Amino acid sequence: MRKLLLFLIFASLAFGQASILMLNSKAGTGGGGGITVLGTPSCSGSSNQNNVSLTYSSAGSANFIAVLVSDFGANPSSANISTSSPTLSESWQTVASPFANTLGLFYIKNVTDAASSMTFTYTASGTYPSICVLAASGVNASSPEDGAMTNNGGSNCASTGNSPCNAGSITPSGTDLFIWGTDGDNSGTFPTGYTLGSSFSFSGIPNSGNNFSAGIGYKVSSSAENPALTYSGSPNIYLLLKAFKP
Repeated sequence: MRKLLLFLIFASLAFGQASILMLNSKAGTGGGGGITVLGTPSCSGSSNQNNVSLTYSSAGSANFIAVLVSDFGANPSSANISTSSPTLSESWQTVASPFANTLGLFYIKNVTDAASSMTFTYTASGTYPSICVLAASGVNASSPEDGAMTNNGGSNCASTGNSPCNAGSITPSGTDLFIWGTDGDNSGTFPTGYTLGSSFSFSGIPNSGNNFSAGIGYKVSSSAENPALTYSGSPNIYLLLKAFKP
């Protein structure tokens, strides 16, 4: 009887230890808290030359939202961005002064009130605007920017034989979210015929007569990145690249 009791006690202790190990193993999963791009980043163009809206799905768990704006050289401004369903309470940050007066990148950090489906609107009369939106989780909530933005374009990309064209290389401090943007040369066929390298995901909206073209690319990477945009002809495009850290 004594031997049986000792066996039961030992078995109970062993089982309890195994249970604790299993629970600890489960608690350690989840990808180490890295950055995840939510939904499908995409772009939309104005139909009236004055404003443009885009509804973004799967943003409910986002703590970071970025908006890229392309317009008719009117210096895109975060003051012209609004959100609905819900109205976000956090302030928009400007990555840098709009590149070539036509391409701007803005973001909200430490988002706490995103919804699974949200509408983003950019309003600026007579500017032919287009917007692209990206939502992500796991981005640094207090100081997300990792180094300076790089940019390139104009004659550097337009000269014959200058395809591919790059915005410039960025080396991250960790596993960063890279966001790339372009105005697409105001092409009516963009992004058809354009290819973004380095395994960046890429989408865009063409010029419809009421908006400028716009394109956004993104990748989560721990390596230096400088994606090349390949195209034909001599488009007068502008490009930018920015990294955000976890």
